Amino acid sequence: MKTLKLSMFIALVAITFSACKKDATETIVGSWNTDDGGSITFNADGTGTTQDSEFFEFDCGTLNGNRIGPIPSFSWEVRNNGTNDNLFMAFEDSTSFVSPCSGNMEFPVKFTSKNKGQVGNDILIDISVDLTRK
Repeated sequence: MKTLKLSMFIALVAITFSACKKDATETIVGSWNTDDGGSITFNADGTGTTQDSEFFEFDCGTLNGNRIGPIPSFSWEVRNNGTNDNLFMAFEDSTSFVSPCSGNMEFPVKFTSKNKGQVGNDILIDISVDLTRK
């Protein structure tokens, strides 16, 4: 009887913890406020835009003393490395600069609910931004 109760308890705990993990690819689609005062939108087609968020700001430095960027548009995908979901973002803009500008970034991403998430906080790079759905 004790074994049955213990088995039921373990199963209940496992279900509870698995229910807390949200599918990042489905959850991320939409518009979010960032805790650094900006915003970001992830479209279902794998494109997106960002505004006023230092965390998600991508630029190509300076040319002749003029800043090249920031680039507000990007493509995105969630990649699973076996244990974590990572948000991969690629930035490219060849239309508004003298020379093409492109690059990418990848950070861990996790969601605690459909309205709250976090990007970043990697072991090697201790930076992150919290997301709150608009």
